[in-house]
Amino acid sequence: MAIRQLPDGRWTVYHRVDGKLRWEYFGRGPDAEQAARVRNESLRLLKRPRRSTGHGPTVFDAMQAYFNALRLTAADKTLQSTEYKIMNLLKIIGELPAAGLNHDDLDRYVSVRQNTVRGATIHAEIRVLKAGLNHAAKRGMIAANPVREYSSVRVDTPPARVISPQEFSAIYRAAAPHLRRALLIAWYTAVRVPGELVGLTWDCVAWDRRLLYVASADKGGIRARNIPIHGALFGYLRRWKMQDGNAEHIIRYGGRRLKHIHRAFSGAVKRAGIQRRIKPYDLRHSAISAMLAGGADLKAVSELAGHSTPATTLRTYQHTNPAMHRAAIDALSGFDYTGKASQKSDNVLELGGKTGGGGGP
Repeated sequence: MAIRQLPDGRWTVYHRVDGKLRWEYFGRGPDAEQAARVRNESLRLLKRPRRSTGHGPTVFDAMQAYFNALRLTAADKTLQSTEYKIMNLLKIIGELPAAGLNHDDLDRYVSVRQNTVRGATIHAEIRVLKAGLNHAAKRGMIAANPVREYSSVRVDTPPARVISPQEFSAIYRAAAPHLRRALLIAWYTAVRVPGELVGLTWDCVAWDRRLLYVASADKGGIRARNIPIHGALFGYLRRWKMQDGNAEHIIRYGGRRLKHIHRAFSGAVKRAGIQRRIKPYDLRHSAISAMLAGGADLKAVSELAGHSTPATTLRTYQHTNPAMHRAAIDALSGFDYTGKASQKSDNVLELGGKTGGGGGP
């Protein structure tokens, strides 16, 4: 097996299946190259001679059977993601007997992987391992999944990052012209950054209806959506269109379409004097949270964001702030000592007809 980039820029992996040469294509660009390299490494592992353990199927055998079954129904993106996780598992525990795998083995696996990746990545790999062993048990390869109850992996969920209006203004002032376009579009539309953002073309703008057509990223949600253009953004778009003439993409640098804005964004954050870590994707995160905090309808925000369900929007993106905390407390009705709701407009808690002071009853 080997990896190769074709003259037209596409990345491909070729290998032999039953004596015949088979080519697998992964498209163009850095993401395609990474997917091709992962596939090539996976094939290398799959072709490696197996050592007999004398104790039945190995973890390798179980995961190979699971992946072959998954290929019959799963989408390409799911297959690529799962294959990458399986590849990491096989490198460390592939030779171990599947039926004899125990919690100590997985503790050692976690210890090795923690040197290079986050807990969330390890958690996802363990989840795939469990799915593979469950499949092996259902198919009779092993009697039962021996690590079904394993749950010692701590997932290090990163703290939420919401960009404040002050930080946004500072980044905007320090940004290059092409990045300023990206910042404004991301803030006023909440599109995914960079995937959906850098793919926007002038054909996506419906000037008469003031709508922006967005082809959604493959995240399992809405395939495409029309986003109403905010009045402030509409003015910028008209000005940029006059500057661009017949250009195709809205976000460009040096006359060419951009694949990402990470480098330009990081530079602007640094020049703005912001010390904490902020990523381009936090623009979307902040915009969605701001819409919800401003009282926007949850289902409407979910559809605009391209989510599959409003639950995803609420769980992942809404963040509270001190003003929201105060509003929540102020919404409570006060009570007098009889237990009846107080009619006072300031919602003062009354005990025995007097305003409660410091100290409790």
